[in-house]
Amino acid sequence: MTPNHRSRATIIFLVIIFLLGSSSPAMAIFPWESKGSGTFGMKGGILGRANFVTTQDSTNTKIGASFGLFVDFPVARKVKTGISFDLFNIIALGNTGYLVDGSWTLKYVQSWPHTGIALKPSASIGVGLMPKTGYMKDTIYLTTKAWLEFHFLLSRNRAFLFEVGVFNAPNGGDSEIDVKIGPAIFVRVGYVP
Repeated sequence: MTPNHRSRATIIFLVIIFLLGSSSPAMAIFPWESKGSGTFGMKGGILGRANFVTTQDSTNTKIGASFGLFVDFPVARKVKTGISFDLFNIIALGNTGYLVDGSWTLKYVQSWPHTGIALKPSASIGVGLMPKTGYMKDTIYLTTKAWLEFHFLLSRNRAFLFEVGVFNAPNGGDSEIDVKIGPAIFVRVGYVP
């Protein structure tokens, strides 16, 4: 393992430990007391074109699909945190791959109860895995996302959501090549049951 790959493994290991330590409903890593129950949701949409750079090639990806599941827990009056799992369809260099991303999320909630609308600026950091694709072996990535999430209340506990954001995998690869993916814009719609 080269020094670059050891540092990547160390960074990703630290991210995983951080995610595991902060993903319980109590959110012991935060000094705030939990303020209510969690929220579950699902979403799907498209992932736009992205730069796809390896130590051997450089190209742009094609537009692909994106799906996700999330669980959020309130930790303060207008702050939620949780975990998300996303699947991104990466189409590059004549190959199709699926990047699975597990992330820790942080959301600020601005709501207008009389309108039934909430705006949630959000960010996440996580770990992405892509099985063997083309000439690349299984690859692992540090992932980041930033997005705006709009909730439109349908009833007391159900909502339709729309989100637009940016996905990035700035550090990744396998034991032989380095890979960077992004940034890429994603647009998704979803439902909170």
